[in-house]
Amino acid sequence: MQSLTYQQSNGFNPAALINRAQPKLGVSCCSLRDAVRAWSAVAGQDVVSALIVEEWRRDGGEGIDFPADHSRARQKLFRFLDS
Repeated sequence: MQSLTYQQSNGFNPAALINRAQPKLGVSCCSLRDAVRAWSAVAGQDVVSALIVEEWRRDGGEGIDFPADHSRARQKLFRFLDS
């Protein structure tokens, strides 16, 4: 009861506690790689890699320098996903 009275008198609002036992709902590297592989099996690696590299460049992506040649960019993308 003291903590409730303390919170009411000073405006302190405690944040929710983090339960570390809950699974994370984010995208994992493995699920991303599997999704790109499945997509490339349907549409073809050249089409998929061209779309991904184009979007990467449009968004100002950093960390990977894709070459201008499409086949080398495809190779670099799938090597990056597999590593």
